[in-house]
Amino acid sequence: MNGGNGTEVRAVTERGQVVTCYKARLPGWDVTSNDLTPFRSRLVLVLSAFVLAGTASFGASPATPPGATETYDRLPAGVGRDVLIKACITCHDPQRAASVRLTLEGWEGVVADMAKRGMVATDDEKAAIVDYLAANFLGEAPRPININTAVQIDFETVLTLLRREAAAVIAYREKNGPFKTVAELKQVPGLDYKKVEKGLDRIVAFIPGTR
Repeated sequence: MNGGNGTEVRAVTERGQVVTCYKARLPGWDVTSNDLTPFRSRLVLVLSAFVLAGTASFGASPATPPGATETYDRLPAGVGRDVLIKACITCHDPQRAASVRLTLEGWEGVVADMAKRGMVATDDEKAAIVDYLAANFLGEAPRPININTAVQIDFETVLTLLRREAAAVIAYREKNGPFKTVAELKQVPGLDYKKVEKGLDRIVAFIPGTR
């Protein structure tokens, strides 16, 4: 009897026993199972199914890697945008810059710091990145304040926090570890988060030791 992927045949053994065999027709395979060994027969059929499934999917396009279709909508078009994405994407989300506003000198300092941390870029590419950031994310702050390393006076001057509020932020950080996001400042007891919201373009949450 012919099957979709093989043929059922009968044979006689040396002892005169009649056995039924199923010869599977698979690409590059010649698999035979018989009804005297049910377990082996089932195993062969299962393996055959896997081989067929693999053959059907062979050559299909691989799954799209995560982030491959990222459009970086928060980064406006302009000269230097592609250079920025290329230089930053290996370590972090290039759109981090979109939440900060710095002076030209401030952005120069940021790019210089990125280079020290391992950013791969030529001098011309670094200059293009600085120009792009200054053109699209210009502000009055000379540098961003990292809430994971800032000292009390930084919080008081940049975010205009009261002394007790700044102390509360540092105490919370020391007890619970680095902030993963700026929004986690909402969890600090006694802190007026509205003050933080007014200075969101001057603060970041980078964890020390990471790139």
